[in-house]
Amino acid sequence: MPQNSIFDQKKKEFNRVRRQWKNAFDEFIYVKNVFDKAVGELNIIIINIVEKYNLDSPFSEDDSLEEPKKKLDEENSKVLFRKVAMMSHPDQSNTDDTDLFRKLTEAKKQGNINKIYDLAGELEIK
Repeated sequence: MPQNSIFDQKKKEFNRVRRQWKNAFDEFIYVKNVFDKAVGELNIIIINIVEKYNLDSPFSEDDSLEEPKKKLDEENSKVLFRKVAMMSHPDQSNTDDTDLFRKLTEAKKQGNINKIYDLAGELEIK
């Protein structure tokens, strides 16, 4: 008889936990549906605003605006690198300090544009 009562208790506990899981799952499905509906409505609002003000669609995959900016940054960093290199090169400067030039060449090899700008700041180059 005690085995039956233990089995019944385990079965009741299992059924209780299963009901809780089903309730939680139902609540998740409800929240997911509300979220999906809200996202759909937001997208419609965004599309209406874009059309009203004749703007570019924020949903497009067009990254053509990024390319000119990237090229401009590359060109600016090249010019800045040359200026810093000329001012810090051991043959051009009056000092024997080659540390700044070494840091500059390391930054160039690593493609660390921020470091190049920092070194330019040390030399007060704008």
